[in-house]
Amino acid sequence: MTTSAEPLAFVPLKDYERAGWQRPASFFWLDRVGVLPIADTEFMALAHFCPLALELHDRGMRPVAIVQPHMVSHRLLADDGRWRPPYVPMALRCMPFRPGAGGSIEVAPELAENPTDSDQAFEMAGKKGGRSQAFSTIVSLLARIQQSGPRLENAAKTLMALDLVEQIGGLPRDLAGPLYTVRLDSLIALSASRILGLTADSCCPLELATALAFSRRWLAAGAAEASGRPFEPARDSVRRQVFDQHIAEPLDEPLGLDDSPLFSFDDLRERASGSS
Repeated sequence: MTTSAEPLAFVPLKDYERAGWQRPASFFWLDRVGVLPIADTEFMALAHFCPLALELHDRGMRPVAIVQPHMVSHRLLADDGRWRPPYVPMALRCMPFRPGAGGSIEVAPELAENPTDSDQAFEMAGKKGGRSQAFSTIVSLLARIQQSGPRLENAAKTLMALDLVEQIGGLPRDLAGPLYTVRLDSLIALSASRILGLTADSCCPLELATALAFSRRWLAAGAAEASGRPFEPARDSVRRQVFDQHIAEPLDEPLGLDDSPLFSFDDLRERASGSS
């Protein structure tokens, strides 16, 4: 799939004149979006299926999920255009709506007005006034994404302050701002006291750094190499096979979240005792 010359257009919901909307039946238009905003409750799960990044924009830096096909090493969509991984990002479930500036909501008229499946047609208002149940569900998901914004942005600032990020191959500027990820060698080389600093805000910076590092395996080769730094640990004691699993597809292996070897607490303990 090639990148369309026309990004998907969104308008403020207050300027949208229709009373109804269509839920997209397929996602072949993902190349016209590039990245999706993410919530603080889902980025650890998303890291198992698609690359995550920090997007620099005019208001700061926000974590996003990369869904641009040419930047992902495997297929996120099935032949019929439906999402393949078992977890669907909140932002994708909200389409044709997305979070706007200042807590507002935006809508993509091209998606909302494209009747591909009559069973996916909904009204915004309910029979007794107020929001319909379908629209209320979407508004709740959008609110979750928007509420996550400040927390994730602060976590991203912490990673920047520790000089852990590097730029990766990006998207056209009309799709997304410059994209950054975590330098794995710098993350592993952090001292015990600096790692302790990443545990602020219920470990959000540490978890975000972990998810960014883990999800680099899903970056396409060109995007991963654009930074000019090899994806290799700096310390010989790190178990390198953890980062080189040779998985062709993220769905080829069962999802294991327990006893994860992504970080070695034995190494951390040895470094802490050695510095004391």
